[in-house]
Amino acid sequence: MHRQTRLVLQAWREQAHGETDEAMQRLNDLMERGGHALNWSGLKLTSLPDCFGQLRFIEQLDLGDNALTNLPDSVGKLTGLTHLDARKNALITLSACVTKLHGLQRLNLDGNQLEELPRDMQRLTALRELRLCNNRIVRADGHFATMTALLELNLERNPIRLTHADLNGLGPTTLVHAQNAYLAPEDKALLIEGTANNRPLPCVYLSSELKTLSQRDPADNTVDPIFTREPERRIQLLLEAASHLTSRLDTEMQQVTLGSRRLTRKDCLLMALETALEHNHDLIPVISYRLVHDMPDDTARFELFGGHLERERITEWSNRTNLPVKTVVNDDAANVGNQMRTLDGQNVHANVVLIAGTNTLERIRQRVPAPLSEAQTQAGIAAHLRATRAPAAALRGLEQVMNRTAMLNNFNASGASAMALMWTYITQTDEQPLRQNLLEAMQNRLSDINANICATGVIQRVIDIPNSVDFSVTAAISVEQLRDEMRQLAGAVNDEFEAMAGDVNEAFGAQSPTPTGPAQAMDLSADALLEDLAPLPRDFAALERLVLKGLESGQGIVEFVSRRQQSHTGELKAIIAILRNLPEFASGNLQFGNRYQVDSVTSINEADAPETNDHLLVQMTVRNTHTEAQKVVPLTQIGLKFTDKILRSRQIERANVLFEQHLDHIADSDRRGELPVMVSTGGTGRNLLLRAYRQIQEGIRDDVVRGVADLDATLARLAEISVQVSGKNGAFSAEQIAEMKTPLLRELESRQAARQAARRRQQQDLLDAETSAIKREMFQQKTHLELVLLRGIDADLVSAETERIFPAGMVL
Repeated sequence: MHRQTRLVLQAWREQAHGETDEAMQRLNDLMERGGHALNWSGLKLTSLPDCFGQLRFIEQLDLGDNALTNLPDSVGKLTGLTHLDARKNALITLSACVTKLHGLQRLNLDGNQLEELPRDMQRLTALRELRLCNNRIVRADGHFATMTALLELNLERNPIRLTHADLNGLGPTTLVHAQNAYLAPEDKALLIEGTANNRPLPCVYLSSELKTLSQRDPADNTVDPIFTREPERRIQLLLEAASHLTSRLDTEMQQVTLGSRRLTRKDCLLMALETALEHNHDLIPVISYRLVHDMPDDTARFELFGGHLERERITEWSNRTNLPVKTVVNDDAANVGNQMRTLDGQNVHANVVLIAGTNTLERIRQRVPAPLSEAQTQAGIAAHLRATRAPAAALRGLEQVMNRTAMLNNFNASGASAMALMWTYITQTDEQPLRQNLLEAMQNRLSDINANICATGVIQRVIDIPNSVDFSVTAAISVEQLRDEMRQLAGAVNDEFEAMAGDVNEAFGAQSPTPTGPAQAMDLSADALLEDLAPLPRDFAALERLVLKGLESGQGIVEFVSRRQQSHTGELKAIIAILRNLPEFASGNLQFGNRYQVDSVTSINEADAPETNDHLLVQMTVRNTHTEAQKVVPLTQIGLKFTDKILRSRQIERANVLFEQHLDHIADSDRRGELPVMVSTGGTGRNLLLRAYRQIQEGIRDDVVRGVADLDATLARLAEISVQVSGKNGAFSAEQIAEMKTPLLRELESRQAARQAARRRQQQDLLDAETSAIKREMFQQKTHLELVLLRGIDADLVSAETERIFPAGMVL
């Protein structure tokens, strides 16, 4: 399909309309057999072919990072389209054809020049995300009022005036980024401080602290700037940060700084979801939608509250189904046990303990119709603890329990009366092993009680006594209790495994992963090394060709000159000096290719080394006279000193550092791995050597050159190539090859050390997999014996919870 896409573009650029139609039809046929996404981003397109509408099976279309000034009407025929991305183009108006895409769910128009939206924009009632930031929109004109499915509306950095009527159709599950927007005081009062027409309104954010927090010193960890905010403000900051990382989906790579934290988009969304689950359930669909649609499909579960949340649950929330019910359980809540159905396992752990505790006490009451008095209970437990020489902490805990005599409605008991029930049950148990286990559990729970514990915490520890011991009492347990017990069993498995871990490591230690070979050969041909090399321009036509090549590629130009020319005192001037000395530059009329108007050539100060006088780095800013779009490319001039026509290893390494610095200033981060135009006043030798050095360096990093023998063979081949290129007299000498070899040897040693570390990690991964398999089998045996056979708990439920507690492939 990629090949067919190239054919379409080639035919379109050559204005071969018949071939374009034919290629487009073949591309559509391919999509009919299963392809539904088309990525035409970053192709420098200024328009689209009219036959674009033939792609009727396409669902996702990415046209970002082009120079489109409009979209053809044929786009309106793409009725199956659900995602349209036209960010970073030159759209001045949006064609009404977009309003025919009634199934569109996501529309990204960030970074254009839109001043208004089509009149029928409100027809896009299926839209869930609409991004319009960095445009010139001044009025909403009621476009958003009917977009009832909208979850996120981004209007940042537009000179727009909003009223409450513009957003009146949106509900509380809609998030509106409206930084820089203007609201009249009366509209702000309705939107931010109250409700309009007694209807719940969306969350509208008008101000931002993101820039301030991003500029905080990451080393300053005295105060967390996120969690000191109120929950609503915290959610706003996290969602705004996530929104700033939305242009690309490599979310594991991009990060934003918030105080002392470096957060990916995934980090921001998960932290926002945790906060929403606790404080604002209205925003759960918004955040869930972002997680589901922007995270990779292989993310089957998300880490949340220290546990896992399945992707299926997040997907349900994003569709506003099976949303969690916020239930508050406290000491004054009535009929706590009946709330278990509504909580659905999404409540905090303390609430589960309260509910499970109520049920446990009720079952014990049925077995102990006549409990001992509180005085008898305290005396009996104290005597037992002293007789068994229990720790003093257990006696202090007992005193804390028996001093809590106030009745708690949740439990229909006080700490003292709950303990009396428990002690009576223990003393009346006929089974000696069970009784002994209960006594040990009681001692442990009492030892956990401290002087500042609340009344609920006291009873929580009392009712925890039989949870992992008394099978008859706890046969009917909640899912959360079952998970707690399974976690305890997992801990026991870990302890047992430690005893046999030495045997496993010894048996497995002899196994060693086989290193994989290089995936591709290194190209050191003369054609590859001489590509994009050029001599110093002798006239304006040659200069224009060089500059246009650097502009069109986006890579700019790197020029190597002698130290004498670096000072601009030589007869031949370097390219930067030539540009600045042109009379057209001084008058502001310098153009290249009748298309690019040079606006400025600005020096960049780089404090990267004490040798900053050995190079000059500038940014050339040009304006496309056809589209008015700006482009910025770096120009680097590097001065290198030859000694007896030898470029020493120190100079080679320095040139490589400056070359990397040049690549860092290329505006398009996706193209920083490509090489810019390389120019030299001294012929091709210097360029050839430095190009070959970088090529061999990459070969080392890609494991094409794996040892000293490979390196020697590669350098010998390079010496032969230099004879072909420069003749016998200009070829690289043995001394030059030796100078080049020195830094490459250091690179090789570093790579070999990294490869050894990778092998160790691979071996550890294999050992972890073996460990996981052994632990999982032990865990399954233990849960089946203790929970299924002895407790009578449903085997399917235990199996399902095993996958939650101990997923396949995970090492506990």
